Amino acid sequence: MGCLVAFLGLAIVGGCVSLFTPSEEGNGSSSASAAPFGTEKIKVPALKGKQVTAAQEMVQKLNLRFTQTGITPGSFCAPGQSCLVYAMKPAPGTEVGWAAEVSVTFVTGPQWSFYKKNRTMPNVIGWSDEKMGSLFEPVSGLVTASFKQSAKTPVGQNTVIAQAPKPGAPLKVGQKIKLVVGVNYGNSTSTGNGDADVDVDVDVRRSGEGRFCSKRWWC
Repeated sequence: MGCLVAFLGLAIVGGCVSLFTPSEEGNGSSSASAAPFGTEKIKVPALKGKQVTAAQEMVQKLNLRFTQTGITPGSFCAPGQSCLVYAMKPAPGTEVGWAAEVSVTFVTGPQWSFYKKNRTMPNVIGWSDEKMGSLFEPVSGLVTASFKQSAKTPVGQNTVIAQAPKPGAPLKVGQKIKLVVGVNYGNSTSTGNGDADVDVDVDVRRSGEGRFCSKRWWC
């Protein structure tokens, strides 16, 4: 009698177990399997405002490729330097495939300080090239300038006579700045108001765009 009870108990347990196991094994009728490796979608994290090193770590942990570029041509974030992500592509939350590229644009610490202090374009008309060079040094790669003979400029000096954007205009991060520097060698034939026809775009194109080096507007 005891053996019979044991047998019936095992049969019941076996029947219950069968309720939770596939009735047909290996015929493809089981629940859907996971997506093959490398085909799942990955959401791009929010990186704006983070240090470049932290952003890179976040992206690479997700098996995505990370690229970076500065707001000025040829700039790079040196080891140990503070660099903040200013813009990114694709946008946060975008779903991408495995090994997709996430690119960021960064600003260095000095550049960020420059834009915090100069949310609008400062008025540099009349400034010497040395003073102007000191102001724009953090974003020097975005500044182009030309030289033009000017009777308003003191003899032997170089001073700004035109600028774009105009003084007080909003200054966006990464925005290009154009300047015209007046020179006076003492033989100017300009009239007293000879600078009134200065066009910063025309004059920069006419004489060629130059960048300053060592706080000078020629390289």
